[in-house]
Amino acid sequence: LDFTVYQNGPSATQILSDYGANVIKIEPLRGEPLRYLSPKGRLNVGFEIFNRGKKSIAIDLKNPDGLDIIKKLLLHTDILCENFRSGVMNRLGLGYEEVSRINPKILYCANRGLGSKGDWSTRPSFDYVAQGYTGVMHGAGGGPSHPPIPIEWAFSDEVGAMNFYNAILTALFNRTRTGKGEHIITSQAAATLQFHRGAITSAALNGGKQRDDGMRPGWGMAQANQILKASDGKYLVVALGSSDQWRRYAKLVLL
Repeated sequence: LDFTVYQNGPSATQILSDYGANVIKIEPLRGEPLRYLSPKGRLNVGFEIFNRGKKSIAIDLKNPDGLDIIKKLLLHTDILCENFRSGVMNRLGLGYEEVSRINPKILYCANRGLGSKGDWSTRPSFDYVAQGYTGVMHGAGGGPSHPPIPIEWAFSDEVGAMNFYNAILTALFNRTRTGKGEHIITSQAAATLQFHRGAITSAALNGGKQRDDGMRPGWGMAQANQILKASDGKYLVVALGSSDQWRRYAKLVLL
């Protein structure tokens, strides 16, 4: 059962669908919000990409009859996925404790925006929020003294979705060993931090000093990784991963 909305959750459940899972998307009576982020009358490419292959049912979760339908579906469900703020599913009567009483073997998988604990756990999060919160925008902009620049293609949404998908697979594997359900909680912000842990580790090794040169990301490796423009106007990438590659490259360009 897929209660997720927008991209961070639906992208993960879409991958499950691609690999053969029978995904039933639970939508409010008006439909999932992503359906309306496209001009009327045009194909909503975003919604189609992240929800292809799924079945869909519209249910008013605040109506007792609608809640009864969900509880019947839960009896035949392996995985429940949601990416609401902390506490939302509890208020709907579909928190982990309630759901696990109905189906003890269910994997209840939640993908939070800014985590499940702390002052920020109840706040909504979108891709730009997670990128700003975790320092990605400052890194892309060249450091805290320079204007932050977001990474396009919904970086935190997709990183969070891949992490969510991997957590679900890990939980499925664990259930084959234990036979028990469990509550899995991931977060968009934590997945983003994990993704750029190299920069965080470097800052820790430098006594907390951040790169603040205003150059593009990866500039510290500019000698080994270069973007060059050729005489025909096209660009090429040079990526050197070993001293042998560097020697061969140097010999080539010095000819």
